[in-house]
Amino acid sequence: MSDDLEAHRLDRFIKALSRSTTRWVDNSLLWKAFADAFPTFAGSSDQRHWFLLALQQLEARGEIELPAPRGSRWDRRFDVAVPTTVHVLRENGSAPARRWKTFPWHAQLQWVASLTRLSQEQEDLLLKIHEGLVHGKYSKRAPLKYRSLQLTGNEKRLGELASSSLFGIDRLTLDLLNCYPETPPLAIESVGHAPSLILFENADSFAVAKEVLKGMPQPPYGAVGFGGGNGLCRSLPYLGMTDRRVEVVDYVGDLDYFGLKIASSATKLSRDLGLPTIRPATRLHQAMMDSARAFGHPEGWPESEPLPTPASRDVGRYLDFLDSSLRSSVGEMIHSGRRIPEEVLGPDELAAAWST
Repeated sequence: MSDDLEAHRLDRFIKALSRSTTRWVDNSLLWKAFADAFPTFAGSSDQRHWFLLALQQLEARGEIELPAPRGSRWDRRFDVAVPTTVHVLRENGSAPARRWKTFPWHAQLQWVASLTRLSQEQEDLLLKIHEGLVHGKYSKRAPLKYRSLQLTGNEKRLGELASSSLFGIDRLTLDLLNCYPETPPLAIESVGHAPSLILFENADSFAVAKEVLKGMPQPPYGAVGFGGGNGLCRSLPYLGMTDRRVEVVDYVGDLDYFGLKIASSATKLSRDLGLPTIRPATRLHQAMMDSARAFGHPEGWPESEPLPTPASRDVGRYLDFLDSSLRSSVGEMIHSGRRIPEEVLGPDELAAAWST
């Protein structure tokens, strides 16, 4: 299904939102207007996806402003976070409100004059960026938070605005502002000479694996690392910034919904960045299943709390990360509300898996 929403339905959506008399349109009106404009999507299992997409496309059209991504005006209870309020950008017809149309922008900001709407904050930011480009204020590379303080007075605000419609192809970029990429280092330690990496979700398993691999005369990997759970996708680009030669990355994490979601997201990101393909560490996944059986938990351990309904519907697509020989049994375990943590692999289990 295409993610391009019909223009006339988006028009109907913004028309309903524009009836609000308050600066921020509240949650109840947002959902009522969405149901009116997109009756096919309202009430569907993936309605939050389409709701967010519709709002993002209205923002791209310059008709609304979404709240700060890390702020409090978001409902994060389910897999897709959605805003609880949005700001409708209204025309007021006054000359000062549209001065960006005739302002003599720097050559790299000429696109600003074509915008139909700008909030006061967006216009102020663009004027400061214009001044900086004219006077060469970005000639020296600087961290994103420094640049954010320089331009907005808040060390986090520029990072939040980077996900808005002001940023993108042929618009603002962090490269234009000469910012260092905000990529935390990926924890990697050398254990051999092979151009391969075994990557764990958690630090404890990383520590055990490091000792086991260092004790092997011919370890199957040249390096071992860990991604820090959900932090993996933030630090994964660091792999392309190191001098280490890595041709193969095998990944192992918890056999549960969130572990597979991390693996699936990292696999897509690695492909998009042109990094080595991330593969499932199938021998270790099988060893996890065997170890759980040896511990007297052949069906895994109970989850601390049940998955929300939307998340449980996504399990199937995340199972695709695993080798086909394990998908069925792992899928049944997750759907039954159970899991196997990667910490079930101790030194003996890892040594045995890597010696076969």
